[in-house]
Amino acid sequence: MLSEAIVCIFSTQVTNNPMNAFCKSLFTLILIVIIDNAIAQSHETKNIQNDWVSSFNQSGDLKPFYREASGILQENKLITGGENIGKKWLELHSQAGAITEYKLIETIQLIETSKFELGAYLTEKGSSYYTIIGWRNNNGWYKEVEVTYKAVNPGPDEAGEIKLLRDSWQKLANDHRPDLIGKELYIDGGYYFNRGRVYSNLEIADVYSYMNPESFKISLEGLSTTIVNEETAYDIGGFQTSGKGLYILIWIKKENEWKLLLDFNF
Repeated sequence: MLSEAIVCIFSTQVTNNPMNAFCKSLFTLILIVIIDNAIAQSHETKNIQNDWVSSFNQSGDLKPFYREASGILQENKLITGGENIGKKWLELHSQAGAITEYKLIETIQLIETSKFELGAYLTEKGSSYYTIIGWRNNNGWYKEVEVTYKAVNPGPDEAGEIKLLRDSWQKLANDHRPDLIGKELYIDGGYYFNRGRVYSNLEIADVYSYMNPESFKISLEGLSTTIVNEETAYDIGGFQTSGKGLYILIWIKKENEWKLLLDFNF
């Protein structure tokens, strides 16, 4: 099908080409396949998430929904490893009670094997929590990362402020100053979480050393900004360097200043 599509790219540029009708049908078929794949994936992760909620409510084993390289961020702490993650969720269960509803707000996906889902948990004790689930498909869908914060008094919309911070991150990266990203934008004790490894803000200059070459350029595009509460903001978007990917940046406010707590990307 790919070879036929390449032929179509060129043939449709020729007026009255007899291939045009075929190409229109082919592109329609490709579009249907892409949409069908996305819908199938959505149903699959929806079913997994429903099973996760059931296990959470029964204080069951949540380890199967994660891998040892997975991590969750709660209360400004990043916890890794399936067993540790399960224990942390049990703590939340004792505080908030059972989940009465999970609402999927939006899905952000670039490739078939990974995606972010922004959603909300409603609990029997009347609390609500905004969550970002980073799903990865590697011989089955699992949660590679999940960020969960309680939604309380979100206060003023500071999406504009988050954009300025995102722009600062991009500028420092393109100025080849990863050291200043760690020093100026990150909060002390912040995290870069990548492929199962956790790096502190003090390691950012080394971990982001790929930004050092003069040829390096990156652009960030914010796709979804959520002010969860007065001290927490979610920033989900896409990035482009030599390739493309998706990121989440978690910002927290300390002493009336937003700082970067977590950077994660696919």
